[in-house]
Amino acid sequence: MGLEKVLEAGLLREYVGSTILPGGLMVPHPRDQHLDPEYPEVAKIFYLDPPLIVENDEKVKVMVLLLSHTNENHLKVLAELVRHFRQGQFRELLERGSSIEDLLANLNS
Repeated sequence: MGLEKVLEAGLLREYVGSTILPGGLMVPHPRDQHLDPEYPEVAKIFYLDPPLIVENDEKVKVMVLLLSHTNENHLKVLAELVRHFRQGQFRELLERGSSIEDLLANLNS
């Protein structure tokens, strides 16, 4: 699935219901049946510069897009992402625009 299609899926999810969290973090999570069943989940981080301006003039600086094509995997990965977002250190890393290496090190610690 190409980058444009991935971003489109994420933004279309926002029309269903907002996934914006405090601090300028958006977590759209549409399910997509076009994903390879061998790799059922994809989580992609986009640092938005300039920020995306959404309703109420809120600025979205980070979009973490989760794609999955099965309900079970979708909910499992979404719950795991939410658990990490609640951790102050992981959120701070996202808000600072940290590298994928730093984010993965935090997730694996």
